[in-house]
Amino acid sequence: LPESVTFLVSKGADRQRILAIVRRLAPEHVNADSTFVTPAKPQGTGGAIGTILSPRYRFGTCMLWAGYVLALFLVYLFSG
Repeated sequence: LPESVTFLVSKGADRQRILAIVRRLAPEHVNADSTFVTPAKPQGTGGAIGTILSPRYRFGTCMLWAGYVLALFLVYLFSG
């Protein structure tokens, strides 16, 4: 089982090895002059809390927190 192409590119593996794997996976998207690069990692701002409160995840985070609070309320309600 070969390593992933992303891993090989990030570790600077032999170009011919990467080319052979990509030719097996998607021969129509590669030729002899192809180069392989990985995209730059986005700069993290705010850490984990900043990520889950970012606009992309805000709704899901709030709904998950609301579900936890309501479940905790039900535990207190039924045990009381």
